[in-house]
Amino acid sequence: MARNNLRIWLLLGVFGLAGVSMVEASIGSSSVIFEVQQVLVDGVPTQLVVYGTGFSDPAVFFLGTQIEPLVVSLDQSACSVSPPPPLDPNGITCVVVDLPFPIPCGDYLLTHRCTAADGDCSCGVGQDGGFCPRTPGYWKNHPAAWPVDSLELGGVVYNFDELLAFLEYDDSNDDASLKLAKHLTATKLNLAAGSDPVIEPVVEEADELLALHPPGTDPQGSDRVEMIHIKDLLDAYNNIECTGDGGICLKDYDLTICAVPGDQGPQGKMGPQGDTGDPGPQGDQGKIGPQGDQGKPGGQGEQGKPGPQGDQGKPGPAGDSGPQGPQGKPGGQGEQGKPGPQGDQGKIGPQGDQGKPGGQGEQGKIGPQGDQGKPGGQGEQGKPGPQGDQGKP
Repeated sequence: MARNNLRIWLLLGVFGLAGVSMVEASIGSSSVIFEVQQVLVDGVPTQLVVYGTGFSDPAVFFLGTQIEPLVVSLDQSACSVSPPPPLDPNGITCVVVDLPFPIPCGDYLLTHRCTAADGDCSCGVGQDGGFCPRTPGYWKNHPAAWPVDSLELGGVVYNFDELLAFLEYDDSNDDASLKLAKHLTATKLNLAAGSDPVIEPVVEEADELLALHPPGTDPQGSDRVEMIHIKDLLDAYNNIECTGDGGICLKDYDLTICAVPGDQGPQGKMGPQGDTGDPGPQGDQGKIGPQGDQGKPGGQGEQGKPGPQGDQGKPGPAGDSGPQGPQGKPGGQGEQGKPGPQGDQGKIGPQGDQGKPGGQGEQGKIGPQGDQGKPGGQGEQGKPGPQGDQGKP
């Protein structure tokens, strides 16, 4: 035998998300079905494994409209394993019941019946003067039964007309904030009327979500997913009803049974993009593959724009002198640069060769008469000259 992995959760069986274990909650031994799994033989469901609390002894279950209760199986081995998470194994009751015949695929109502005479069986909510939770549809159609005319959702107070509009919202629409507001309204009306407060941790989470995304804002991503999940928990709580009939309590559980998978349905619309997860650790570098064949050269790409001027590189070594190229045309006379500062006077060089005398310059003008000098001393008498020739007679 193999146990089908399909899990169908009842309301508070997943309250672990809200920090509450239904098994340890304040409803004590209230009769609650948390989960039902199918036991398959050759692909056909033959037994149901029922997890819950507050079952009568012996447990009495009805499937759909069957008049006779299901028979508690003599083979309870399917209960030998711990209940699937997040159910707390402490305090969970497990019962295996036989299916009377191959059950066609479909949705069924599994009902547990107990009476006050069973001792450990109680209706929980709605017992001993308590109030049975009611659905959004009930509160929408019975406004005179409302215990209050206004409620606070997400930190905002809404009046009667606004709350009634929330209750009238069609769940087939997509706005998760309005769906949550609808079911939170019904839950708070139930609590105000005196229903079991075990749901309050989930109510607190719903208020926090609506404070972030008020009704009508149509959130997406992970917040939308969380809103739908909390809405489902509130919806399940609002649908747990018990009826008193001479001390008889009935607890219902929606169950889907199918022996053979049906045809693949059409693919649904793609959901919104989820938040990007944290990057995983860097994997080991793979081995270098063989060198591929060189591809054909691509076409010449467009010339890119000139890049910025790079830093000047260090001067390279002097190359060999090339041949004298032809003399270029003289360039235009550049502007004269500003005179540089006066350099230090160089050392006096050696005396150069005396140049040739220059030509006689023009005679200068006669200068003014100088002062007459003192008379010189008497010179020595000169020697007598030779005798001149005698003249003719």
